[in-house]
Amino acid sequence: MPTRSTSSTTTEEIIKMYAPDTWSRWVLVPLWTTHIFLILCFFGLQGYFMLSFDGQHGYTPTAWIATISLIGICMLSEPLEIVLRSFKYLQPLTYLGLQICKVLFWSIYLVLDFMDFTANSKQPLWMVGLAIAAIITGSYYASLAYGAFVTHRRLKGGRFMHVDENGDFTTERHTGYEKMPDLP
Repeated sequence: MPTRSTSSTTTEEIIKMYAPDTWSRWVLVPLWTTHIFLILCFFGLQGYFMLSFDGQHGYTPTAWIATISLIGICMLSEPLEIVLRSFKYLQPLTYLGLQICKVLFWSIYLVLDFMDFTANSKQPLWMVGLAIAAIITGSYYASLAYGAFVTHRRLKGGRFMHVDENGDFTTERHTGYEKMPDLP
């Protein structure tokens, strides 16, 4: 009778591997709130543009449909991150990968929106849309920077030399997740 491998990881072991101080709520909650609020505003603005488009007898450009779809995907990934974080399954590389995808989309969209704004600069709503897209792109760059910081801390945090309480360098491995001793 074959024996079952004991190398499978249980949920309790995964939670023990998850460092409780990996993510800061003081950083993630404002970023998520900003993303959700601005994306909803931008989604409404894009919907208004689509409904007011009367140039070609009810034809909606494919670029707008693709834009609305990608904005919807970005909007759905935010609650996914929140759920993963709340159940302690949000890993740094997963978060970083999601942020890279979102930053790429919003950066490309911002460039294309700016080019479209130069062609349609007489409409004031294009300026509002461009400003909202710029703020969203900046907030996703902030999320990317935080994801890179957490990933770096998680992957490389134990390979640096640390100073002990006497001011001497120590070579013992410190992952950054144990409680540091209080300074005198």
